[in-house]
Amino acid sequence: MMSPDPQPNVISNPLFSYWGHREKDYDTTLISEGYASAFKEEGSTLLVSFELKDADAKPFAAPLAEESGTSFLTILTDRQDWFREDTLFNYFDELTDQGFFDQFDQIVFFGVGMCGYAAAAFSVVAPGSTVVAIAPQATLDPTFASWDMRFRNKRRLDFTSRYGYAPKMVQGADKVFVIYDPSHQEDAIHAALFSGPNVALLKCSLHGHSAEADLEMIGALTEIVDAACEGEMSKPTYHQIMRSRRRSKPYAVTLLRKLRGQGRDKLAARLAAWASRRYDQTYFRDQLDEMEGREPRSAV
Repeated sequence: MMSPDPQPNVISNPLFSYWGHREKDYDTTLISEGYASAFKEEGSTLLVSFELKDADAKPFAAPLAEESGTSFLTILTDRQDWFREDTLFNYFDELTDQGFFDQFDQIVFFGVGMCGYAAAAFSVVAPGSTVVAIAPQATLDPTFASWDMRFRNKRRLDFTSRYGYAPKMVQGADKVFVIYDPSHQEDAIHAALFSGPNVALLKCSLHGHSAEADLEMIGALTEIVDAACEGEMSKPTYHQIMRSRRRSKPYAVTLLRKLRGQGRDKLAARLAAWASRRYDQTYFRDQLDEMEGREPRSAV
């Protein structure tokens, strides 16, 4: 199977730290000083992920794809420039010219936030693909997004050239799933810019910017991406996944933390009381005691 040009000698680059001494298992490419890719062929489904390199985090797609027998192409960066670099554009142009994406029966693009923007924007290289983007930005071009004050120092980036306006780039995709927290105004507006018969806007309430970590904590993120790779992702599937996870202890912990952080202690106390009965956990009893002004029982 045709693959990105491998460069085994670049595995020592910090961007590849997760792969360590397993370079023989992957085709690795240093695209530019701040961008790299890792590819592994496993099957006829390809998961294309865009991920921000974190010193304490391992890539999301690689272990998931390897466990499920899915091929993956991960684009790694340690920069906060929304993947707006000509060398990266050229990299995807070359993959397209080589017919790389034509070799797969099913292609899923995945990313979160800035990386969710990239997943949507670069999905244009594979018409008929599926996109799963969590809290993506549609663009940071002030012509369309002057209301988003979070990234004002990034407005100098060019979002008008190739792979630019993400909602336009997904028009050729088969299915586009945009997961966002409706209580977070900026994310909700960006999500609303994605429209069309192939777009499903999926609400993920009370998660905000930590949606990825929270969904991963309750085990929903892997299920969502797996469903997309299996061609089974849909609105009903998403809601079924989320309903089942809302009965889990990790979800109760996450929700309690969110409610307390928002100062909604009355609702948080009701949740803590319910969870302490259901799960018989000291954590929930201690949280309830603290909110009601009592000494946590675990400290007595």
